[in-house]
Amino acid sequence: MKKITLMMLALSIGSYAFGQEFKNGFPQSFENLSKINIDLGQKNVLLIGVKNLKNLEDNKNIDSVLVLFLNDYQALKPSLKESTNARSIRYTINSSGVQVLDLQEYPQKIDKIQLRTGQEPVMIKTQSDTLIIIRNNRIQNTPKVPEDFTHFYFIVNNLDDLESINKAGVNTKIGAVFQDIRNYKSHDLMKSYSIQFTYHTVPLADKSKKGENTTEALTKRLLESKNATENEKFLESKFSSTRPYSNSFLSIHASIGVGLIKNQWSTSFQYLCSIVPTRRKNIGYSIGYNIIFDYSKDPVSQEDRRAKNIFYMAGLTFYNNNRKPGTNQKDWILGGIYLGYLNKAEGTMFKDNTWCLSGTIWAKGVFKIQPELYFDKILVKNSSSSVGLRLQVGF
Repeated sequence: MKKITLMMLALSIGSYAFGQEFKNGFPQSFENLSKINIDLGQKNVLLIGVKNLKNLEDNKNIDSVLVLFLNDYQALKPSLKESTNARSIRYTINSSGVQVLDLQEYPQKIDKIQLRTGQEPVMIKTQSDTLIIIRNNRIQNTPKVPEDFTHFYFIVNNLDDLESINKAGVNTKIGAVFQDIRNYKSHDLMKSYSIQFTYHTVPLADKSKKGENTTEALTKRLLESKNATENEKFLESKFSSTRPYSNSFLSIHASIGVGLIKNQWSTSFQYLCSIVPTRRKNIGYSIGYNIIFDYSKDPVSQEDRRAKNIFYMAGLTFYNNNRKPGTNQKDWILGGIYLGYLNKAEGTMFKDNTWCLSGTIWAKGVFKIQPELYFDKILVKNSSSSVGLRLQVGF
């Protein structure tokens, strides 16, 4: 029986096997990052995900890390069986300076074998290999990857190709990207926390333009034209999207609760609206109201009654800085502090002009615990005060 040899094909970005989903040619983890696609030739690409371009600039000399990886991989390679499996490697350097290599293999779903008369059968590899390097300026072995780290994804036909790719000048290609970013006039992209963008070193073809804006036509025009306007259009065609980061958001919270005030039980309905600006992405400026229902007896008729007390509130809500996009906002809250003023009083529970200082000291899912301090005068010696505790349920 003839020996089956292995042949690698020049693959496309669509022929990868990987442990996470890709969306529009980029890993799902790049969703809230600026995305850079660098053509490395022979259908090999480098995908970079970054939020802070200063971090990428500090770590753009990736060639030295590639040299370390190639040395480690060559030492490991003899123990690996030759196959058509796609290999995905996450390569990190921990805080002690020790290289860590995590290897995972993905078998091809279908074995593809090329047969020719008089020649040995050839097994064809149809899925790309992936090398993942995540860099930052602090420590490399943190269990969670913050959004301001720089993500390098080398998607290549074979990991052995990285040696020739590195010799061809990966740093130079990244430097050319920075030159394009600085020359881009529509936005100041170096303000990385303001603008999110997608960049391709080879501009994407516009299928709606028949032959006019294909990749080949755009490249040809750049080479042939010395016109500054034409070159600027070519540069802008490399940026498929630019938009402000969506860190700022409006968060609305409504809840019902039960509390104990002055040894008396009460129910409540609370509504808060929080504006969370980009620069303070874990602090929300909140306004709203809290309606407290008093079920005391009428002092004249001694009949049970429900009295309604409305407090207008303003304060700060603190959010989880590591909240994940797409998760329910009820899981984002860490705590809060609010000052309220009694606008409408019924019953005997509160005096007119009562103030309420309250806070959320514990939040988990739909549940929140809020201590409360009620007082009728501020900084006055003979002012009266009372303490309450409330459990809120809502979102």
